[in-house]
Amino acid sequence: MNRMNAKLVNCSPLPLLPGPLSVFFNNSFVSTSNLKLVLPGEEFRCLLGVDPAIKVEYKRANTSNEQFGFMTKKSLSTHEQAISLRNAKANQSVQITIREPVPKAVDDQVKIALIQPDLKTQKSECRLTKEHNLEWTVKLAPDEQRELVVKWTAEYPAQEVKYSSQKFLVGNNRKF
Repeated sequence: MNRMNAKLVNCSPLPLLPGPLSVFFNNSFVSTSNLKLVLPGEEFRCLLGVDPAIKVEYKRANTSNEQFGFMTKKSLSTHEQAISLRNAKANQSVQITIREPVPKAVDDQVKIALIQPDLKTQKSECRLTKEHNLEWTVKLAPDEQRELVVKWTAEYPAQEVKYSSQKFLVGNNRKF
């Protein structure tokens, strides 16, 4: 979801007390939130709601499965996801952060390979977090459109998957 976040500082000499918070943007109500205790001079973040001028579209994922090997059959699953970004603002650049999960093998018999993006060539724009999410930070010029692609493969013993699709892989909502 394309949400606007604000990074704010409590500039008053008094603390902001915890509790429900109503958020207004350009004199219009946009959302409610819950505020934690914020001391004077402390920085905090606040959700401002959805920005209708920012379009994030997840296109249908392409997945394929194949088997190879003569004596020890292996399966290879390929997953490819395209994410389309568009800044529909006429005069304002925006910075967008996109997070996309990538599975992580927890067994030596499973090999996960990230094909795209190439993290070596896109270091400034994309990184792999400790939670095993790809995280892009993209700056879009006014009316700019861009496409991000995630492609990975999972190689695993074919016979094992018949019994438990979760035996070898961990999380991020990826199941085989």
